[in-house]
Formats: sequence, C-alpha cells, structure tokens
Amino acid sequence: MTPQDLLKQYESRINLHQFDAVAPLIAADAVFWFNDGSFVGTDAIRGAFERTWAGLANATTG
Repeated sequence: MTPQDLLKQYESRINLHQFDAVAPLIAADAVFWFNDGSFVGTDAIRGAFERTWAGLANATTG
C-alpha cells in the first residue's frame, strides 16, 4: 500500500465516524494531536476521536 492509498482509506473511513473502521490504519503506539492535546495509543486516540465526533454531531451552521 502506498502512502497515498493509506491516506485515501483514512479519509474515507474517518468520515464514517466509527473508530473501529479507522483503527486498523493506526499503529498501537501512534500519537495524534488534536486541538485539546496529544493522545498516545489507540485507546487514548479512540477517546479523542469519539469526543470530536460527538461534538460535530451537536454542531450547527449558521
């Protein structure tokens, strides 16, 4: 898999808002940076994604 292929899969899976779809693309010791801090490991990253997605569900445009 090329880096471009991986990025395309990541982009399509992240839009599902289901971490189990994204998890296979994330290393167990990965570090993700979000606006509210950095998160190490899939459990911490899962929590950050799920909080972010929950906030998006409550967002409104206007």
